[in-house]
Amino acid sequence: MMRRYTNLKNLIKPAKTRFATAFLTLSRMHQQKNNLRKMVTSEDWTSSKWAKEPQVLRLVDTEKKPPMGYIYEAMDRAKECIASSFDHKEEKYNEIFEIIDKRWDVQLHRPLHAAAHFLNPEFFYLKALEVQKDHEVMNGFYECMQRLVPDVTVQDLNTNEMSIYMKAESLFGKSVAIRQRNTRAPGNILLDS
Repeated sequence: MMRRYTNLKNLIKPAKTRFATAFLTLSRMHQQKNNLRKMVTSEDWTSSKWAKEPQVLRLVDTEKKPPMGYIYEAMDRAKECIASSFDHKEEKYNEIFEIIDKRWDVQLHRPLHAAAHFLNPEFFYLKALEVQKDHEVMNGFYECMQRLVPDVTVQDLNTNEMSIYMKAESLFGKSVAIRQRNTRAPGNILLDS
């Protein structure tokens, strides 16, 4: 839809540095601002499913919840939405995924995001087995722990106590903690021991 309103012009112009890419993209957005305004106020847009869908950019730019623990899930949902809009015919969306993955790998795909996804109770307890079997997420979690906790004795203690989190035991199993998995940001849940 955007390409139709901008006369087939792209907004993103990749460059060698993130700053240059951001600058060039903003410049293109400025050049196309009237066309973009027409698009988001058009009947096409307001009646489309995209106008109603929460988007990754909105999630990352929110002040309600820190985005770190939500970025992985948002990317998964965005990709699922794209695949579904092409009836899961990979040949139709493969090129789009390549662009997304290239950007994701360069700018956002970091062990800290994987660790935050693992430690976000909203998603972990929703699909615990899937998260635990996700090599990328678990590798990111351990890599992050090794960087942030240099003492191997403390690393071993953390690893031994992970089962308490993973099985929702102790404080994680309290009804207040269970109720607040979806309403409070990770790290914002305060419980008395």
